[in-house]
Amino acid sequence: MSKLANTDFHETEHGHRKGDVELVWARNSKDFFFANTIVIHDDSPIIIDPSANFTYIRRLALTLNNHRVINTHYHSDHRALNGRFPEATFMCHRDDAPALRSWKEFQRRLDNDPESIYLQWVKRMWQQMNLHETKVDVELADEQILETANHQIKIIHIPGHTPGLIAIHFLDIDLLFTSDIDLTPFGPWYANEVSDLEAFKASVQKVRAIETEHYITSHGQRVFGREKFLEKLDRFESHFARREAQILEQLKAGPKTLEELTDAGIIYRRALHKDPLKVYFSNKMILKHLEQLQNQAEVVLGDNHYQLA
Repeated sequence: MSKLANTDFHETEHGHRKGDVELVWARNSKDFFFANTIVIHDDSPIIIDPSANFTYIRRLALTLNNHRVINTHYHSDHRALNGRFPEATFMCHRDDAPALRSWKEFQRRLDNDPESIYLQWVKRMWQQMNLHETKVDVELADEQILETANHQIKIIHIPGHTPGLIAIHFLDIDLLFTSDIDLTPFGPWYANEVSDLEAFKASVQKVRAIETEHYITSHGQRVFGREKFLEKLDRFESHFARREAQILEQLKAGPKTLEELTDAGIIYRRALHKDPLKVYFSNKMILKHLEQLQNQAEVVLGDNHYQLA
């Protein structure tokens, strides 16, 4: 059973619910294929990130009319069941709309190298899950208000993880959904070609400033009160500085290649380096830090080795 803050959410077969707002927890939040889904069950339904529970979401799709689907961003685990809603009006932030509409643009945003291990893995996953391009009927903007029969929700643009990532603030039930600012012990993930480290840091501060009663994320079966949310957010945010400090500590001992920095276990533990995809993600994320440190004139690159300036 998942834990709750002191709220009037009640447990359901698939997650938790408050009035006609249902939180559908991902069946396996550690699996790339799944992310939490939110459903507003009133006369103008909204489904946010249809993915959490394939059996339940597919069954739910057969019962809805006049409905909208919001994708918080273009990643596969947040759009896995878009195809089950052919009559829906699809919505996402304007900065991520191109990657939902176009498979080619989706790939470009992941990696410029079409032969990379990441893109090859994604191609296999799309075939396995029968994923497709998604039409986007409405492009959302920061602070835009959407209304249903019983609710108002506010779109909060929180770029970094992707350019168009959004959080969603349910104004009338004091609930903030922070999507992939997900408070996981791993910390922030920014291994896409277009991920932006500085924007991600700023977005963490943006959600920190939003005071509300309840907080949930895309991964993890938990509704947080503000005190616990801030505690988890502090830990999540601390990974930015920890990773940078460990890179600098490694370089104090002498010049290092990217491969040597990756093998130091800064992003993933050394034990996980047997997974080629984890090695790939580590490389990409360490590079984001190295680029930032180069821009700050703290690190220089020479002869394929990074060293302190």
